[in-house]
Amino acid sequence: MDKLTEYPKLIRRILSENVELCNRRPNKDIETFLIVDESKKHYIWMNLGWQNGDRITGITVYVRIRDGKIKD
Repeated sequence: MDKLTEYPKLIRRILSENVELCNRRPNKDIETFLIVDESKKHYIWMNLGWQNGDRITGITVYVRIRDGKIKD
């Protein structure tokens, strides 16, 4: 397995599946989404919205591939 080819696919698939699971029981005030920068190999699972009058912004998972290794 060529890591540099397979890692991005695996990361994107795993994060996409988890974001999709979160969105099955959506909170109408909080948006859950995936941000992907393929060229620089950054993957961000993020939440954005409001809860009890407070602004919610949070990164649930941040992964990048650098020098052939997964960094978090």
